Amino acid sequence: MDNTLLCVSWLNGQVKAASVDRGSAKGTWERPAVVADFTGFSGVLAEAVEQTKSDAKQVAMVLAHPRLSHQVVEVPPTKGWTLQRFLLRRVQHLKTFDGEAAWASQPAMPTKNTNALALHVFPKSVADQLTGACEELDLQLVRLVSTTAVLGSQLKELPLEKDELALVAAETGTTTTVVIGQKDGRVCLGRVLRGRWNQQLDPLAIDLTRTIGFAEQESGLVVRSVWLFGPGAQTHAPALQDSLHLPVKLSPVEYSPFYWTEQAAKLPEKDDGNLVSLESRQAPQRRRLVTATGLILLSLFIASLVTTGFIELFRKGEKKAIAKQQIELNILQTNRVDWQKRYDELARKKDLTRIVSDERPPPLPAWFLGFLSDAVPDDLLLTECRVTRTNDAWSVLLAGAVQPPTDASHPVMVGQVFATLTNNLSSGPFHLKISRSTMSDALAATPLAPSIPKRTTNMFLIEGVIR
Repeated sequence: MDNTLLCVSWLNGQVKAASVDRGSAKGTWERPAVVADFTGFSGVLAEAVEQTKSDAKQVAMVLAHPRLSHQVVEVPPTKGWTLQRFLLRRVQHLKTFDGEAAWASQPAMPTKNTNALALHVFPKSVADQLTGACEELDLQLVRLVSTTAVLGSQLKELPLEKDELALVAAETGTTTTVVIGQKDGRVCLGRVLRGRWNQQLDPLAIDLTRTIGFAEQESGLVVRSVWLFGPGAQTHAPALQDSLHLPVKLSPVEYSPFYWTEQAAKLPEKDDGNLVSLESRQAPQRRRLVTATGLILLSLFIASLVTTGFIELFRKGEKKAIAKQQIELNILQTNRVDWQKRYDELARKKDLTRIVSDERPPPLPAWFLGFLSDAVPDDLLLTECRVTRTNDAWSVLLAGAVQPPTDASHPVMVGQVFATLTNNLSSGPFHLKISRSTMSDALAATPLAPSIPKRTTNMFLIEGVIR
């Protein structure tokens, strides 16, 4: 329930209302005329809202109605849905009216045989009238409890012993509400009696005596005290004590004219005997949840449509881009094939160039022959010249002979001429590394005369390497 409530009490036609905020009454109102039934009750509620200046959206109500019955029933040791089905069958058996019943249960004192619950049974058609009256004003009925449920809560306030059985009676309009129970708040009997001590004391005393006897028979315990609550209780307590032959005391709970009205908000929610079903109480939350869920689903649906549209546009754009890229790819692949052919052709030409340029023997023999024309002295005749490629070097072989002198007065100095040749070969631009050089020793020591015929000993041989 909300912290702000419009609390209403309907006690056999007497209507009072209070605007309660966090347990405190802010505005009160009492209808001067009796409201016989709930036909057109929305008008009464509208007047209550106006007079109490209530801005609450929820209504809590305490009811003392002739068609609201109370019964303590024995129950088997079961829980959950099994217990609910058992109680539903008991309600169908106990109701004294036609049609569906609105009912609630509260913990009760165990009987001599087994556990028990207190049932409150009310015509659902009447409860629906109250619910409809609230809905006409955009209000929600969240609590509908009997006066026996409210009065039973006073048992916890009484100075009783642990297992002491006591009776609490209170005037509720033209009737008297009675509960009999123990300190823990559980009752063994709850009912609404006709009459009240301010007008019909003797008939009320007889009904109280019968009620006490019935409770003692059912519970196997003895009622040891009677507690009165309400206006005139202190005045009539001695007379009732004489009639009941039991101690009659005043309830320590403070009474106010709007006690029953305010208790509609103050009564603890757990096991309060609320005749408004949990389903009805949660209906607005479910409607809000359904609305919120619907809005969320609608938002998700719209978001999904937008997302789908965006994805579709993106897909189409990507498809076009892929098609365009595919065309470009085909062009690039065609160009690649063309360039690959060009590259292969260039590589072939480069290999050919490399073969021509790198593997071609250097033109050293021609250069060397040109060099020999200057390096060989005039007195020597070159008869053989070999220049051979060996790996990274050139092997050179030179053979020749000494020419006869043309002027007999100037003999040839063979040794000097041969030395000039070897010196030119080793120090020239080719730097021939001479590995062997041979010449006849006689020729080297003796000059040759022109008249001396040519001999084989005039031959010379030079071998070497050019790198």
